[in-house]
Amino acid sequence: MGTTGGITITVSDAVLSTNLPTFSIAVANVNDAPTIAGSPITSVQVGAPYEFIPRAVDVDVGDNLVFSIANQPSWAEFNSTTGALTAGAGLTTQGVYADISISVSDAQETASLAPFTITVTADNQPPVCAGIVNRVLPPGEAFTLDLMAVCSDPEGDPLSFTSSTLPQGWSLSDGQISGTTKNTEGIHRISFFVKDLNNAPVQVSFLIRVKTADTYAVLPIGSQQTAAGASVALDLKPYFPGPVTGWSATGLPPGLTLLANGVISGTPTVTNGSYNVTVTAASETPRSQSFVWNIVSNATLDSDNDGVADLLDDCPNESGTELANGCPDRDGDGIPDTIDPFPDAKAAADDADGDGVPDSEDEFPSDPFETADTDGDGVGDNGDDYPKAVTERNDGQVTVFSTPASAESTCTLVDVEATPNNSDEDVVAEVTALGYTFVGDLVGFVFEGCATDEAITIRIDLGLSLPGGTEVVKQFKNSENEVEIAAIDYVLFDSRFIEYELINDGPLDEDKVTIGRIKDPIIALAPTSELQGVVTAEAPKPVPMSPLWALFATAIGMLLLFGRMHMQGPLE
Repeated sequence: MGTTGGITITVSDAVLSTNLPTFSIAVANVNDAPTIAGSPITSVQVGAPYEFIPRAVDVDVGDNLVFSIANQPSWAEFNSTTGALTAGAGLTTQGVYADISISVSDAQETASLAPFTITVTADNQPPVCAGIVNRVLPPGEAFTLDLMAVCSDPEGDPLSFTSSTLPQGWSLSDGQISGTTKNTEGIHRISFFVKDLNNAPVQVSFLIRVKTADTYAVLPIGSQQTAAGASVALDLKPYFPGPVTGWSATGLPPGLTLLANGVISGTPTVTNGSYNVTVTAASETPRSQSFVWNIVSNATLDSDNDGVADLLDDCPNESGTELANGCPDRDGDGIPDTIDPFPDAKAAADDADGDGVPDSEDEFPSDPFETADTDGDGVGDNGDDYPKAVTERNDGQVTVFSTPASAESTCTLVDVEATPNNSDEDVVAEVTALGYTFVGDLVGFVFEGCATDEAITIRIDLGLSLPGGTEVVKQFKNSENEVEIAAIDYVLFDSRFIEYELINDGPLDEDKVTIGRIKDPIIALAPTSELQGVVTAEAPKPVPMSPLWALFATAIGMLLLFGRMHMQGPLE
């Protein structure tokens, strides 16, 4: 900048020369406008952080750049020095925020990004199926369930339905499950998967119990004798096993009443008489039985000396109990031995759910669809995809799920333990220098009862969201009992579920000595840049780390990592 004068331009032919008039050149300062660039993130989920930093350049040395914004979202903060538009993980406001424009100025000229829109959406929710319940149907009954009527998606996404385990002859077509119950009593397990556009399939199951109308028999009440003036409390429930929805009676002696709980109670108001009584238990198929009720005046004779007068003793020549109307009753349940199907086990005489299995032998005495829980996981065998294997356990916020090779598998998840990563400082420093950070706990788990070479699918919920580029590594001990780690080929679902295949005695099984036992501790490494937010163009990029074993083999710093790795496995 400035003026240069006295400039003369001469031309000569070696004999003569001539000059232009002397002149000056003035150089004036012209301001160049700044430039701004960048690709803002236009979609973010509720609860997720947001960060966008534009790039601005001004060729004029010394110009001070100031950023401004138009239509700033209410939930965001704006930095006029850096142009950063940010929001923390507490973002909770859904909506569409349009015509946002970020500009930069050098006090003379202004440059702006093209207007953009940010859409804040809620986490996509999986489909929900409501109103699907277990039910009881007779043999040979046609059944249809319209899945579109009972299943829906919170976001209104279209749904698809699949099933590969329906009973023989049943089908799933156009969103409807249909079939006919079998001709013999038993259990149908109906299971299907429902999926929307964004989530993994959700499994839904229910049971259909096939039961004939006369499944629940009655136990004979026998004749009743009551002394005039004596109080009565006859419980009918032991004589009508199974579910009962109501009671009724005809022909009761005057003064006696059948209560809603199935007990005949009261005091006879007559001194003698014989009454033909019929009682009915209401249920799917009402059941009735009749007996004679005698009211007598002589209540003192007791031929068998059992404390029950002969006139009230159904077994006057055999010593019995008052509870069993004077008849022998070894288990004391009030049912005479001669008519007790379980004379030596009081609890066995009851079958509250009417499934044909005594309560003393029924692990689900109130559920007519379940009787046993082979793997002890709290889910009955009929409703359990893997009745012989526990497939879910947790330790704090970490949960491990497994999918065995078949429904008959006994490959049981016996233990899960999550412990903090305790690598030494040098190891942590070297991993950090490579652009990675340990995230979550060191997760160890053990399976037992697995078949040789059995392949199971492992799904681990670490209880936290994992950023893109996360590597999952397995911890194991080499032949010299030194701890090493190796990369795992895995799939990430919903940013928090790690899924991969594990084979008994395979490359990821740490315990190849104990028959049927699988042991596999793992931990996750995430790119540090992903943990800190969106990486800008000027930010340093992390060293590529996939596959992880290649990095360990080529990076000199990580060679030291193997030598100093002191992580202790959580399960020995």
